[in-house]
Amino acid sequence: SALMARSAVRARRPRRRLGVITTCAAAVLLFVGCCDALETTTPRAAAARRGALRPRTPTTKEAALRVRGGVILGGDGRSKQKDQMTNAITVTTLAGGAAQVKWPQWTEWGAKHGPSIISGQWWRLVTPALLHGSVVHLACNMFSLHSVGSSLEAWYGPNRFLAVYVAGAVAGNLVSTFARVGGISVGASGAIAGVVGALSVHHLRHRDLFGAHSDRALQSIGHVVLLNAMLGLTMGGIDNWAHLGGFIGGAAAGYVIGARYVPVRDRFGRLRGYKDEPLLRL
Repeated sequence: SALMARSAVRARRPRRRLGVITTCAAAVLLFVGCCDALETTTPRAAAARRGALRPRTPTTKEAALRVRGGVILGGDGRSKQKDQMTNAITVTTLAGGAAQVKWPQWTEWGAKHGPSIISGQWWRLVTPALLHGSVVHLACNMFSLHSVGSSLEAWYGPNRFLAVYVAGAVAGNLVSTFARVGGISVGASGAIAGVVGALSVHHLRHRDLFGAHSDRALQSIGHVVLLNAMLGLTMGGIDNWAHLGGFIGGAAAGYVIGARYVPVRDRFGRLRGYKDEPLLRL
């Protein structure tokens, strides 16, 4: 089976190179198209402009939300441990790439291979996110991870962010396994698609609170998803099923464990702030 896997990987190298190029192009567009909207989509600006919180706030630059005792009351509601898990995932993935260079059999052992997964090698639902086809492939995926991961981790915190990332990886590889059983693939793009899916749910859920900022973010995300779908359908070497499965898995995880701000009022019915009450708290 190892020989078959090796020959299949070699046969797909030309297509993989083309797929890496198109994936990198999509990553660049993802960064350019989404970063501005995602970075400015914060309750600090949105809630203050809409007058949703703190009517006494003199300017829109002042804090509108802040986590204090579980109630979001000023500040921006974001985790103080900035990019903690995003950086940890990046380092772990880079270590996986180094392991591929030193021990080539690591790729055969951990790549997504449908028949092997069906036969019981369930670790292959996760390990492909640590493996990549080339240095360029690895660099582009890490670039994409940081362009969207920082925004989501700021709202979710490190633990929930990791849960979403793993859910995207598992769901992407699971869908890819049953959609193209004999296919072999590596890469973290399914997990990153999960992050995008969860970020979409976050802005959809808080659209009334964030207003036009969420509208712009969702529009940018929609453009990137459409672009990736078009590239996947017209170019070879891209595991579209992994992207689709990852997006759905991440969106589902974001819906269940993601931030869900509900209004907090005093005994007179006056709005004091918002409290994060996820459907399932980790």
